[in-house]
Amino acid sequence: MRVEHPGIPKRLVVLGGGPSGLAAAHYAQELGYAVTLVERHPWIGGKGASRRSDGYVLDFGPHAYHPRTRTITQLIESHAGSDYLLGPVRMELVLAGRSLQYPFRLLEGLRKLPPGLSARIVTGFLAARARRLFGDPPTQSFRAWGEGQFGPALYRLCFGDYTERVWGVPADELSVELARRKLPRLSIRALLREILFGRSTIHAHLFGNEFGYHRLGIGRVFEAIAAGIEERGGRVLRGQEVTSLRLGSEGRIAAVGLSGPDGLSELPCDVVVSTIPLTRLEELLPGTGGAAVPPGEKLEFRSIVLAYAALRRARFSKAHWTYLVDGRFHFQRISEQKNLSAACCPPGTTMLTLETSELSCPESEVELRRHVEEDLGFFGVRSDEIGNLERFALADAYPIYRSGYSVALARVLERLGTIGNLVSTGRQGLFLDIDMHDAMVLGRLGVDALGPGGPTAFYQEYERLLERVKAAG
Repeated sequence: MRVEHPGIPKRLVVLGGGPSGLAAAHYAQELGYAVTLVERHPWIGGKGASRRSDGYVLDFGPHAYHPRTRTITQLIESHAGSDYLLGPVRMELVLAGRSLQYPFRLLEGLRKLPPGLSARIVTGFLAARARRLFGDPPTQSFRAWGEGQFGPALYRLCFGDYTERVWGVPADELSVELARRKLPRLSIRALLREILFGRSTIHAHLFGNEFGYHRLGIGRVFEAIAAGIEERGGRVLRGQEVTSLRLGSEGRIAAVGLSGPDGLSELPCDVVVSTIPLTRLEELLPGTGGAAVPPGEKLEFRSIVLAYAALRRARFSKAHWTYLVDGRFHFQRISEQKNLSAACCPPGTTMLTLETSELSCPESEVELRRHVEEDLGFFGVRSDEIGNLERFALADAYPIYRSGYSVALARVLERLGTIGNLVSTGRQGLFLDIDMHDAMVLGRLGVDALGPGGPTAFYQEYERLLERVKAAG
């Protein structure tokens, strides 16, 4: 049932059909907006989409939902129905040739790693702690912050080298803000808690301990949300590329230009919620992109390549995600979707998704297979067990937090704040490396920002608002 709110503009266009855009469209309908959602791809769900291939269900990762708040969890559950699955998260990592639990448990690492390396980790960490007694360590870059917190050995082993492989950027050029977001503040007190109570002290702050999933792929949930939007009178336009945002006489967006299978078209609107990459949105606005921007102050997204490898074996591991920290690997992460739902694979087989940066992935299919065989060979997988191999490139997957990015981000958001009927939100729309749940919360908050306070206030406090929502549950 729609809730009509007098005075709310009726024609709302949502750009992007990923989790954030779908949550925005769903919530906007509840408030009485006439919603049109525009998605450039033929599928719905963005990076949370699922598709079928040779009897397998393939996700982009795969991605699972980590329950944190009642409202978003109810939205997911209600659109999954009896196919909703809930289970514990299982992860592992390969570090210095050893398989370890993830989140990383320092004591387990010290027991399993070579004694000399363990000694360097402990002495380096204690030395870093001692130096902090005489002042805060340097914080001008990701590397400086990490070494100041953990010491050189632990930083390089667990964070530094892996981060450079993932982002394709030297750690000295990455922002300290990335370190503050992604790296824990490991203390002597935290270490004692692990010794006494067995609690993981590293990485644990990044993950929930449960996942929610649809039996036939998380994308089914987002397809159901899109279907519900259409059933309530909204429109979901697939395969439509946004080509322009036309401003009216008052400096507000009057229409969205589209290009699709039937040619060019224009979509009149009263308000717009954008969840497309912030870099693309800025290019669409009139009067942007004229001035030269220093390289250190440009916003950049990293594209990734997913290699889907069908295995002629019932199971690869018990983990949902395996992080390949060692530099000997070509890929950075392996996902086994069957461990989220056995229905995603034919009986007696499994499917692995191996992820790497687009920059480090070979163009040749022969070379790609060689990389897959070499990495899986570490785990005892024979070449003849690897069947079909499918490659998929995923553009603008993650924001790159170079030093100086915050200046560029503030510049873009200040410009966007001058357009009163446009709000950019979500993972890509706010240049955030967040999960599915947080992206959907921001979709809802983006719609709220169309009301009193407007987009400028939203851009100044969206992270505080997000944390407030999660704290309330």
